[in-house]
Amino acid sequence: MLTLATSLPIAQDAIALRIDQSLTDRVSLFGRYNHAPSKSTAGYIDASRTDNVSNIDTATFGATFT
Repeated sequence: MLTLATSLPIAQDAIALRIDQSLTDRVSLFGRYNHAPSKSTAGYIDASRTDNVSNIDTATFGATFT
């Protein structure tokens, strides 16, 4: 039995956004957003291949008081 494997491509592109705002000398607001899509293909030459796709989105918001 002969089984052959190949190196299959992976695509990963990320977008990030960051916002910081000082309201006063003691109060600041911040926000972060990240979009990270990913695509890869798994399988062998002699078997069916599977595309794996994920889209990860994260957001964080907050304030600091000093």
